[in-house]
Amino acid sequence: MALDAAEHSQSARWAATRSAARWRVGMGGGDAAAGLTHAVPYARCGMHQAQMPVRMLRAALGVDPDAPVPPLALRLRATERAVAEARVSTLLGLRDAAAPRIGLFAEATGTKRYDSAFWQALIAALRAQMAQVRLAEIVPAHGQPLLPNLPGLHTAPLRAAAAVCASFDLLIAADSGLMHLAAAVGGAAWAGLFQATDPSRYGPYGAR
Repeated sequence: MALDAAEHSQSARWAATRSAARWRVGMGGGDAAAGLTHAVPYARCGMHQAQMPVRMLRAALGVDPDAPVPPLALRLRATERAVAEARVSTLLGLRDAAAPRIGLFAEATGTKRYDSAFWQALIAALRAQMAQVRLAEIVPAHGQPLLPNLPGLHTAPLRAAAAVCASFDLLIAADSGLMHLAAAVGGAAWAGLFQATDPSRYGPYGAR
């Protein structure tokens, strides 16, 4: 099977239609369907980029493309969770419902990044709403803190970063890879911030 889920990409369509696959699936109709064995109307492909291939495959198989999309499930080992919990507890103290631990991730690319003034205003608002809140920054992979007035946690391996996300009572992140990673961890509470992109199109796959 060759499945072309790239919108308006001539090279992707060229590769799919000239492959030796028995099933050549792509979006479109009329002239746009030339060379495909299964052409899926645009309306059935949906908007979310990560869900398009799933919806297209379902449509090609005769399955309802609007059926619920199962969420991502990054299954962390108990040892990974324990190590992350120990790191967060060392930095902020043990879990306490009266003093929630909230992680902030300010890194994002281009116009998706919020400026320092936004984050400082958010920090002030959180502290005003919850006097005992405990805040920490998840430091980006480049190692330079963006919120230097907060204690920081450095996380490089992806699974370690995911476990740290799950150790907070809440993670607040700009539209970024870490936000998607947090959304894939079962049981993690997170909030994604979108200012330049449409969450219905670029939000986490199967987001809660």
